[in-house]
Amino acid sequence: MKSDSDSGGFGELLDAAAPDMNEGWEGRAREAVSGARTRRPRPLTIGVVVAGILFLAAAGVVACVLALPIEGTLYFRGSEGMLGTGLLGPFSRVLTGQEMRCEGLPSHDADPHPTDDVVACSFMAAQGGWPPVESPIYLADMDGSAIADLTERAGLGGVNCFPRWSPDGTMIAFLHCDPEPGSRYPCWTGFQLWLMNADGSEAHLATPPEFPDVGPAHWSPDGSRLLLYVGGTTTGGQAITMDLWGTDVRQLPNVGSDGAYSPDGTMIASRGVAGGELDGEAGFWAQLLLANADGSDPEVLVQQFVVWAEVEDCYPTADQLRTDPGFDWLKDVSHRVGPRQPAWSPNGDKIAFLAAMPFDPYGPHYRLQEDVWLYDLQTDEMTKITDDDVSQHSLVWK
Repeated sequence: MKSDSDSGGFGELLDAAAPDMNEGWEGRAREAVSGARTRRPRPLTIGVVVAGILFLAAAGVVACVLALPIEGTLYFRGSEGMLGTGLLGPFSRVLTGQEMRCEGLPSHDADPHPTDDVVACSFMAAQGGWPPVESPIYLADMDGSAIADLTERAGLGGVNCFPRWSPDGTMIAFLHCDPEPGSRYPCWTGFQLWLMNADGSEAHLATPPEFPDVGPAHWSPDGSRLLLYVGGTTTGGQAITMDLWGTDVRQLPNVGSDGAYSPDGTMIASRGVAGGELDGEAGFWAQLLLANADGSDPEVLVQQFVVWAEVEDCYPTADQLRTDPGFDWLKDVSHRVGPRQPAWSPNGDKIAFLAAMPFDPYGPHYRLQEDVWLYDLQTDEMTKITDDDVSQHSLVWK
């Protein structure tokens, strides 16, 4: 299956937005965070200040004891299924919740319904091995029991994945391809975006024919438009928005792959990749980007430099060459390393993302170095949510 994001044609648009390339962490992977956003505090009376201090002290004690969940639930795919992690108060870390499974099997990708206790989920070749020739999308209970095969109701075979609910829960956007027989990578020619009702009815192709390959879609908060990366998700392309019929298409400058709208629809977070050089070594910058909804005023929130020579020294391994001789491992490394799959918190003040930071090409397998990170837009601070040797993906925050 092809990667859903990549380096590409938008890299040159980021030069003006990139922070000083000489800043960052020492070592093979270097990260830099943009300058802090600050809000001017309003003047307060002495009485208000004292009352506020007492209130915060009391609230801190309560938070230490109760650690009440805030910010909804951050879901991500781990080795055992889709995990729900409730982010807790300021004096606690994380609470691991239930696993989301699809027909008793770990879901390849899943999206919880906005309001109901069901999930749309898919899995690739869970029983039939690789390559997948059939990958349905199920409607399932949160305990993993399947309610219905939605793509069967829609009359679609082939590979279907990355289901995404509309904000009102009435429709699902998903990727579909008809696999090429005998191919090691049956969807290598690309995926198309389809839409269907929540019960699988009225399924239809959404992307216009000029886009031969698209990445997973993200809905605008009002449900009127879709944001996606088109034109070759593994060879470089562009970010666009379009209406639900693929007729009103608008290109977005300064927006990379994995784009996601903020809850109020005014901003887009995305992944950017730009080639460059640091300390005389050639490599690439993997970036977490932020821009207005029309692509204006781009900003690099986080970036990580990876040295190409070190990656080429480690990958592909002899095992990888033997099992997947035609796979572009260097391209997959550039896809996996660095910030990707941004997911906004419900109130829009934080962005969760996946990243292998710092990245060690000589360490464990690059996919196992990925962890879930949290970027606070108010403080410009980053927090590492997971710290293990498990590959995480499919971030959803609701």
